[in-house]
Amino acid sequence: MKKYFLTLFCMLTILLFSCSFVSCSDDDEATSIVPKELYGTWYASKSNREVTLILKEDGTGEFVYSSLAYYRFAEFTYKYDGNMIICEGFIAGEDGEVNVFEQQFKYVYPCLYPIGMYSEYELKKH
Repeated sequence: MKKYFLTLFCMLTILLFSCSFVSCSDDDEATSIVPKELYGTWYASKSNREVTLILKEDGTGEFVYSSLAYYRFAEFTYKYDGNMIICEGFIAGEDGEVNVFEQQFKYVYPCLYPIGMYSEYELKKH
């Protein structure tokens, strides 16, 4: 009887480890295809301040904010979800301080509108 239970235990263990496990995809994952008209350089200026956003086809981008007194540069990856561009990366200022960069842009043809920080700008394709 002991031999039977040991054999059964071994077979169940082998069966358990031979099964492959499948998980569902993350519901929060952006799956929309990026419209080709979004790729390229976007620009806005206001009162001696400029914002430039570059979206590359490989899912990376650059963001520059400059004024007479300040300069910030970010590199990021992005995803497109509905009409939102969601950017995540790092931003550095003139002082060399590096911070996390998280910025969203709403796409309403033919402009991009920053959500939150930099929301006073309306970026147009340059």
